[in-house]
Amino acid sequence: MSLLDERGDRATAQLNEELLHAQLELLSAQCATDSLRFRFPVELVARHAEREVFNKALSSANALFEYYNHVARQVPDPDSIPESEVSPARRVKVLDAIARVADKFRRRNTQPQD
Repeated sequence: MSLLDERGDRATAQLNEELLHAQLELLSAQCATDSLRFRFPVELVARHAEREVFNKALSSANALFEYYNHVARQVPDPDSIPESEVSPARRVKVLDAIARVADKFRRRNTQPQD
C-alpha cells in the first residue's frame, strides 16, 4: 500500500496541486532559458558564462530531467493516468498564470534589444 493509498484522496489532490505548481515554476524557468537562448548564441554563453552560475543552472536542469524521467519510466501506461483532481477553479487560475508568464516572456523576446 502506498503513502497516497493510506492517506486517501486529500493527499492525491495535494500531490497534483503541487505538481501543477511545479509545472508553473518550470514554465517560468523555461521562459527564462528561452530568453537567454534567443538573445545569446550558445558559443557566447559557453565562453563567457560565470562558471559557478552555469554549473548551478546545469545541475538544476539535470536534476529535473532525472527526476521527471524517473517518474515517467514508472508509469506503466500513460493512458492510465487519471484526469486532474485539482479543483477546476484552481486549475483555471494556474493555467491563466501560466499563459500570462508565457505571454510576458514572448513579448520580452520580441522587443528590440539595446
